[in-house]
Amino acid sequence: DLARIILRDFYVDDLMSGAQTVPKAIELQTGLHQHLAGQHFEVRKWASSHPDVLKNIDPALLEHEATFEMGNEEHTIKTLGIRWKPVGDYFFFSIGHVLPEATRAGLTKRMMLSDIAKVFDPLGWLSPATLKLKLLMQASWMKGLAWDAPLPADVLESFLEWRIQLPALREVIIPRSVLLPEEEDLNAFELHMFCDASEMAYAACIYSRAIGLNRVKVTLLCAKTKVAPLKAVSVPRLELCAAVLGSKLLTTVVDALASLGQHPLSRHAWSDSTIVLSWLNEVPRQWNTFVQNRVSEIQQLVPRAEWRHVGTLDNPADIGTRGLQPALLKGESKWWSGPKWLGETSLEIPIQPEHLQPCQDERKKVPVLAFSA
Repeated sequence: DLARIILRDFYVDDLMSGAQTVPKAIELQTGLHQHLAGQHFEVRKWASSHPDVLKNIDPALLEHEATFEMGNEEHTIKTLGIRWKPVGDYFFFSIGHVLPEATRAGLTKRMMLSDIAKVFDPLGWLSPATLKLKLLMQASWMKGLAWDAPLPADVLESFLEWRIQLPALREVIIPRSVLLPEEEDLNAFELHMFCDASEMAYAACIYSRAIGLNRVKVTLLCAKTKVAPLKAVSVPRLELCAAVLGSKLLTTVVDALASLGQHPLSRHAWSDSTIVLSWLNEVPRQWNTFVQNRVSEIQQLVPRAEWRHVGTLDNPADIGTRGLQPALLKGESKWWSGPKWLGETSLEIPIQPEHLQPCQDERKKVPVLAFSA
């Protein structure tokens, strides 16, 4: 096990691992320390979400000697660019103070791109908020602005409003653990992927659903958004692109969990587009090239049996396609926990449409063949 963890859980010189219980975590930490020290690799800056794990470690080898002492609850650690708070065991974002103060006269397209890059969100938790800036960036491209030209009034006002609200993202906290405690757990969890599209963007988000004896824990694992292309594309086609995006993201998450020895009890893919679900019901070759290629890709990644219809009002990916101001993101419970029925102890699948009608305009024109005897 130690060899597997060393090979799997090291990123360059940072080790991030863990266990379900405190005794197992202590055993793991002791084994890793002794094994690596025996090879002249002394691991330093140990940290944990539980004080008992750190009790028997030389204080000189700790990340912070007084992490759990009274009055020091604010101590945080930066892990791969994201802030982690051991006391409370959650992730958060230290954004806002890193962005330089800007005057209206000095705001340019280059500064907008710089702000996008400074909001480091590799798992897409802040996607609804960052989408707003991506859309503004696209609008500046459409206007043909030079990199250092002043922003036009409409883009400038929206950008300033977004910038002013950005510090509100520091209030967003994401629990690190997505599983239930061992004594409550039924050793079963599900993955639910939701995808959606609007005329502006398309998005996908994935939730884990940990199933316990008396409760269910739903957590947003990751999300991804893309702005719609400048070339006009119909909403059904954008919905299909969202399904491709979600299928790839779901496959990536399943593979990542498998490498950790976690295998979901089941996985579910949700779309509010009956046209997309109808396309997935059919053999791809009857559709035109655009639809055919994407339907084939989706069917290879996520079987049709795993796809279901969800109403637009229950689809959290809808938030990712329209965006939210940073100040509103923290309170958007549907984004963080999915639809309410996902958190019920007994999952009730929404009633599915009896007839899913495909978009006839997307069919290929097949020549009529005449025969004579």
